[in-house]
Amino acid sequence: MIQQDTGSGADGAASVSGVKRSPIWKNVKDKHLAVKGQTTCAICGDTSTPQVHHIVPFHFCHLVYRGDLELDERNLMTLCEVQENNHHLLIGHLGDWEIYNPVGRDAMIAAFKGLPTEELTADKIQLMETWINWMNGIPLKKPLRWLDMPPLDRQALRKFLDDNLPYKPTDDNPSPPAPYPLMEGGDDGKNPDYIATTYGEKSRLKVFLSQLEEAAISSSGPQ
Repeated sequence: MIQQDTGSGADGAASVSGVKRSPIWKNVKDKHLAVKGQTTCAICGDTSTPQVHHIVPFHFCHLVYRGDLELDERNLMTLCEVQENNHHLLIGHLGDWEIYNPVGRDAMIAAFKGLPTEELTADKIQLMETWINWMNGIPLKKPLRWLDMPPLDRQALRKFLDDNLPYKPTDDNPSPPAPYPLMEGGDDGKNPDYIATTYGEKSRLKVFLSQLEEAAISSSGPQ
């Protein structure tokens, strides 16, 4: 069952857990959408409704004390919200704003590469073997909503993020001590200050901009 889009989207899903976006999110979003290769939907190439998708939703990141990943290019991609497609909801969130597609950016793009636009409507995608497998937890277990996720799964998510998207220190939040450990040393995983932080706002933006510069150099290739 695909969730009806009420317009609240990812923000509505985050509000269920009491998580709000960073004050500088709009700045980060706009800069991401201005990058070559990120101005269109990664699935269908639509340019009319580009939305910045957090591969691991920003509220999950904050809730495991990795709020830095709300503002990290490694955790972002562009997907559309065209009414008949809504690849943001359908592919990025598997039809439920409160979860996400665990296969990651490259696998999402590869699954539909080369298909004509008329084959990429929501109705047709939901009949594809790949999408059916994703919904059935193949090749990776379909995530639970945060409020349904047991502590061991929350700790496993934190470990996955630390291993695959290691913390990038900022001038005022070096590593260590950042990021804060989750459910260690008496922590109950509910510290509001640890949940809210992105480990720097202006300093985090500086790191984000450096990521964009590195990506631009990498995509340009050898001169």
